[in-house]
Amino acid sequence: MKCDILIVGAGPAGLSAALYGARANKSVIVLDGLFGGGEAGKIAKLHNYPGVKDTDGFSLLYSMQSQAKAAGAVFVNAYAKKIDCASRTVYTDKETYEAGSVIFATGCASQKLGIDGEKALVGYGISYCATCDGALFRSRPVALVGTGKKADSDVAYLAGIASKVYYITDSDYSGENVEVVRGKIAALEGKPLSKVILGDGRELEVPALFVNIGYLPITSLIDKQVTTDEKGYVITDENMMTSVDGVYAVGDVRKKTLRQIVTACADGAIAAEHAARRKK
Repeated sequence: MKCDILIVGAGPAGLSAALYGARANKSVIVLDGLFGGGEAGKIAKLHNYPGVKDTDGFSLLYSMQSQAKAAGAVFVNAYAKKIDCASRTVYTDKETYEAGSVIFATGCASQKLGIDGEKALVGYGISYCATCDGALFRSRPVALVGTGKKADSDVAYLAGIASKVYYITDSDYSGENVEVVRGKIAALEGKPLSKVILGDGRELEVPALFVNIGYLPITSLIDKQVTTDEKGYVITDENMMTSVDGVYAVGDVRKKTLRQIVTACADGAIAAEHAARRKK
């Protein structure tokens, strides 16, 4: 099957691209796989998307999908199995697609602690995004586990919101309203979360634990076909074009400084608009 624009991924970046591509009167197909299964769909309470006072990630994505469908985008419940970037051919478990442009919007996955009960507490005290969920715990004590510049930055951000931040890290850090805690997390207690228990038996009574131990871009389908940085994030130009003509990367999967729903949507709009105007 042929189409003008083929979008791999149905997070906020892919859905925004679908809307803009369809509104440009292009034939748009979105491979949505497990709709709402990405990082954005896990957000239990979303308060920082402009113009939307109070929602959750899945509801916002559903609204975006409905809007893109109304504009003419076609959604296919299929997973991409292989992508040939040079020919812009996408193979799925059901059909093969030849596209004028391919927009890659698979996002990235936060690395997990691997502790019992962690998955069940996502949205109930466990968060992988301080910027997204920090304000939900204003004036309350919280904990963050991580290391490196991004974790340090998130701790500083939380310190301006929470009554106290327990920073579980091996980094040297000092900051107002922050207590550095050495050790490893052994267990989580309560649902919603009420305690973080360390390996030596110490207990941190907090309603929230922010996990910042890194993210991994989901790029296996285009690995070694497009240029990436040392961490695997796809490098694009200002139009979201990768090093391969007609192949774009948008949202969390590309190299950027801020990974938020609002920036993902902007990426998708830019890519689709450029793809719609690109001379084949």
